[in-house]
Amino acid sequence: MLQEGMAALARTPPMKLPLPVVLLLSAFASASPGAVLAINNFGAGTQGFAANLSGPAAEIFSFPFDNREFAFSFGTGAVPVEVTSLRFVVNIGDVFIDPIHAELSTGSPVAGPVTGVSLGNVAPGGSSPITQTLTMLPATTITLAPATTYWVHLTVPSGGAIYSVLNNNVPVFEPGWSLGNSWYYDPDSGWAEITSGPQARIQLNVQPVPEPAAAGLGFAFIAAVATRRQRRR
Repeated sequence: MLQEGMAALARTPPMKLPLPVVLLLSAFASASPGAVLAINNFGAGTQGFAANLSGPAAEIFSFPFDNREFAFSFGTGAVPVEVTSLRFVVNIGDVFIDPIHAELSTGSPVAGPVTGVSLGNVAPGGSSPITQTLTMLPATTITLAPATTYWVHLTVPSGGAIYSVLNNNVPVFEPGWSLGNSWYYDPDSGWAEITSGPQARIQLNVQPVPEPAAAGLGFAFIAAVATRRQRRR
């Protein structure tokens, strides 16, 4: 019985599809989203600015240098995406390497409290070299809406670490994306904006969100072709 079934299957001629149908199905098959470097400010620039970032126990020569913060905004493109990684460059100013926390929000976290979602935490692998590139990977899926302004707020929640977050003036964007000016916080003077030109030295990688409607259309099309083939037998 099994041998007869296998023989009948072997005699079944392959399904021939018109070229446009083949191209359409190939497009659906190859449309799986890939990582996109939405913002890249790692190029060799001509301007820079180091903004301080520190923990609550940070000191310089026994003088308090605590609770410095850093923030920047960015604008998204025309389609929803998921954040895959955020890379940024820091200088390490002490032997402490306490984790840096990033909070993602909309609105204006610089002017008021941050009410967003945790983007993640990252710490240098050691206190040397002084300049390091850190990669923050989201612990959960974070989807960004299209044509929306978001803020990334960096803090050192605990410990005595002192960092300088680097800025650069040669950002490159995917169409529709943008990068706002950097802001930094000093407990003695409050928030200040870096308006001289350089912006946060970051790389923001995202993953396009698959379109369920397009995927459904592909499966529906395949099912329709299979049904039509059965009716012709």
